[in-house]
Amino acid sequence: MYITDSNPTDVRLGTIDCTIGQGIEVDGDTRTGWNRGTARMRCGTASSISGTRKGDKVKLSFVFTRYAAGKGFVPYANRTIALQNATSKSGPWSNVTFVRLDARGSGSVTVTTSRHDYYRVTTGSTPAYWGATSMAIKR
Repeated sequence: MYITDSNPTDVRLGTIDCTIGQGIEVDGDTRTGWNRGTARMRCGTASSISGTRKGDKVKLSFVFTRYAAGKGFVPYANRTIALQNATSKSGPWSNVTFVRLDARGSGSVTVTTSRHDYYRVTTGSTPAYWGATSMAIKR
């Protein structure tokens, strides 16, 4: 099965049942066969975060997108994500709050914080989409 944006009809997200079959490897010479099994088909997600400081308050804004075959990246609407913080860019990370994204895949939250904390947003995987974690920012 070839999956491309020009032929998205082959894309079936979730668990795909494979039956007995055979094919030729990418090298064009090697024959391969398989028995019945399952494979997980997931599409990618992406996230970004930005922040602005006013005194001891920081407004953090974030956007999540998910890949849709034939459309490219589209808003990851109504998804619940976790805002995390740490005192080091490498962690350990702790959940600060959970935010439900709007129809545009966007969200924001204002936190009271010192200038030493790092923040990032993350969401877990589903049967159809990989999870995503933003870069860490310090404001």
